[in-house]
Amino acid sequence: GHKVPLRRKPTRTSRTKNKDKRARSRSQTERQARELGESERQLVREVRPHVPALLERDGNGAITRVQLREIIRRQGLTGVGNDRLGLVLQELRNGDITTTRSTAR
Repeated sequence: GHKVPLRRKPTRTSRTKNKDKRARSRSQTERQARELGESERQLVREVRPHVPALLERDGNGAITRVQLREIIRRQGLTGVGNDRLGLVLQELRNGDITTTRSTAR
């Protein structure tokens, strides 16, 4: 009769090698882009006044990427690149930790 060949498990050596390379290159780019440029600082200054209202509306403790994009769109601000948006978020969250805690308690 006709026999179906047994399935072989795929080898994972090539996939893990690629993953290591990708992870390494990503960490290098993050290290280079750690500090805020003037455009990011400007965006933080323009966005910060709108953050508390949005957090109150959505009921979360820290601003999210989606919320940040919403503010940028609504105010007609010029955004920064996707890779730099994380830095803006981080800066906004650092500044908001003390404010959200003091109002909550």
